Amino acid sequence: MRVSLWYIIVSFWFIGLSSCSQNQTQEKHSDIKGDPPVYLVKDSSVTIYTDVGEIVFKGRPSAETEISIFQFIEHKKSINYCVIEGSYWEHYENYLIDTKSGNIDTLWTQPRFSPNDSLLTCKSMDYGLEGIPNGIQIWELTPERKWVKIIEINQRIWIPKKIIWLDNTQIKLSKISIDSYIENTTRIISDTIIQIKN
Repeated sequence: MRVSLWYIIVSFWFIGLSSCSQNQTQEKHSDIKGDPPVYLVKDSSVTIYTDVGEIVFKGRPSAETEISIFQFIEHKKSINYCVIEGSYWEHYENYLIDTKSGNIDTLWTQPRFSPNDSLLTCKSMDYGLEGIPNGIQIWELTPERKWVKIIEINQRIWIPKKIIWLDNTQIKLSKISIDSYIENTTRIISDTIIQIKN
């Protein structure tokens, strides 16, 4: 029976994640001692405590192709949002959870917040998997505390490598061309400054 190298690599990656998760103890976390807990981590599952109830991201680390493993990334206390990462078979996503309303937004990958937390950006997964987006997303937090996607670039010309916030309105996007990536030639990284808001 033929087994693809990709299958073997991904399988070992998830086994490693699962082993790390199984070594975690069940623990409730709060930002300030005495405050109500914000989240709970247990094995490969994460529970977020919101003002409207609990939101549970239930992991299934041994479900083969339906595998799911969740990790707590951060709590942005200044805006009352939590970030959770979900790893699945051949892809992953990140989730923004409003700890006040319980609203959930789905991002391509882990977000990078602007210095004042009013905007965020994320890039696509590493290039190579068929059918996944390739580019960047930019979201804005409205006065009503809703994240709204204001820019999405999904194309087949360049690959995003790194995004850095220069200030609250500008990012520096480092990218390489897909042609040079495929041909494995000299991968020249070019930088583009994107002005999001005036």
